[in-house]
Amino acid sequence: MKKENMKKEKFTIPVYYLPYILNGDMDGLTDEEIKDLQLFEQDCVYYYGIGHFATENENTYFSRINDINRFGAECQDVYYMHKL
Repeated sequence: MKKENMKKEKFTIPVYYLPYILNGDMDGLTDEEIKDLQLFEQDCVYYYGIGHFATENENTYFSRINDINRFGAECQDVYYMHKL
């Protein structure tokens, strides 16, 4: 069986978006936040192809900007895994 090469793209994502990004859980998100997240997902598919999101650890940190809405928030590194 041929092993497929995977590449990962790193993104800074607010921790309150992780349930949606990783599991599709929209509870507690506004319609605008859901729209922003869906646009982010669509951009990932457009630029990198079909893939999935994953985390490598549970470390969080404050970031002055993030890759969803550019606001400061408690964030975690999230990776978009896709084929080369």
